[in-house]
Amino acid sequence: MRTATLRLSLAAALVAALCFLVGCGDEGANAPGTDAPLQGTIQVGPSAINSVTLATTAVGDVFEAAGATATMERADGTTEDVNLTLSADGMTLTLGQAAVTPPLDLGAQAPTQADVRVVARVESTKSGVIDSVTLTARDPGDTLDITGAKAHVERPDGNYEAVDLTINGDGTEVTLGPFTVEPTPSWRWFWILNRLVIEGPVRVQDGPTGSTTEIGSLAFSFGVDKADHVVVPEAVRACIPTIGVASDRRVVVEGLTPDHDYTWAAITDNSGGVTYSKAYMADDTGQAVIPDTLGQFTADRLSGPNSHVEMCFGSTYKRTPPPVYWPPVYDGAGPGGGGRSGLNILSIGPLTVAHAMAGGRTEIGRLRLGFEALDDGTVVAPATFAFNVPLRGLARDQSVRITGLQPGDFCQSRFVDNSGRVARSPTIRADSGGGALIRDAQGGLPASAYSGPDSRISLFFARTDANGDGKPDWF
Repeated sequence: MRTATLRLSLAAALVAALCFLVGCGDEGANAPGTDAPLQGTIQVGPSAINSVTLATTAVGDVFEAAGATATMERADGTTEDVNLTLSADGMTLTLGQAAVTPPLDLGAQAPTQADVRVVARVESTKSGVIDSVTLTARDPGDTLDITGAKAHVERPDGNYEAVDLTINGDGTEVTLGPFTVEPTPSWRWFWILNRLVIEGPVRVQDGPTGSTTEIGSLAFSFGVDKADHVVVPEAVRACIPTIGVASDRRVVVEGLTPDHDYTWAAITDNSGGVTYSKAYMADDTGQAVIPDTLGQFTADRLSGPNSHVEMCFGSTYKRTPPPVYWPPVYDGAGPGGGGRSGLNILSIGPLTVAHAMAGGRTEIGRLRLGFEALDDGTVVAPATFAFNVPLRGLARDQSVRITGLQPGDFCQSRFVDNSGRVARSPTIRADSGGGALIRDAQGGLPASAYSGPDSRISLFFARTDANGDGKPDWF
């Protein structure tokens, strides 16, 4: 009996020790194969996020934030660095104040601004053929001029072919095509795009001021994937400055394949300097937004015979090497792959969540919080949000819990693992008490796949539903 009693006592002691180390029976504990609960607290003021606090809520869970930075990417295309501090015990991250702005009034211009809004529409009705690319000046009085210009297509096999280029009588619409495109030859491991090039000049003129910008050359580059599907958008919307900086700094691309196609821009100024945007993946509506690349160029810097503007379209089939620069694919600050035009995005990272005793650790590449700001200074933001980061295996609680919204406010989550796998939630509306529960937000992403510099956690909040369709205007 003594031997049996001793064995039972030793077993009980072992169980007790394990429970102490990994938290047996405690829903918030960090046993191997579980998670670290996190809670965020947000304080807002007129047209500002006053502070964001992110805290671990289980004993032993800490942040490692060496090299972490925080920025606010505002809805008007500007950015601001945000102060970030880590508490001495490693359990709390605090971010300082950052101003936010309402979505751009796309019709507004300062006295020192003038621009021409242009939309490019692409038609492709059968495999291997682009029927037409049409450039249209969107505002009354604005015009295009292609005097002296011609066009050609450059294919991956090295062949060049002239492409028809015409302009309508009132100078508001330029049409190119049709032309064929080719996939990359099978013996090449990389992907070369088909480039439609307008050998300029292409001039745009703002009607109200008569001011003009000359683009030396303009190009659209299209990938063809393994199924001979041509990667083309339905429309590309951009704003070319003719005085100062364009009032709308975004490039908005619509009609791509969601979570598959991506786009980026390459802009050469008149001195020959080249600026590449990040590559932005299309969201679940097929839209991608390049937020501020054009905003880096004044009309004086952009105008001249050496300038070049190129829009590129690829897919996850293959990556694209030089001479078309390969930027890293960016899943975007917001639901639209770059802020979704109307949200202010607070971006923090890289962060590591670790448990000292259990030994689990997970790196979060970036945490992004997106807020709509209304014209009256109201910021659409919750009081708190909470979710669990998996340290080993799956998080036991896959949901995101939100409090402090106004009834009917919209929220959405996006969890992206380090390989680019996306778990995007449906759009959820806050209940009568201002709470929202996004169930299964993480989509079963395990810590082993999730942890890494390219992982993303994004939460978005909005209120405006101008057309009353039950969906927010910004995601």
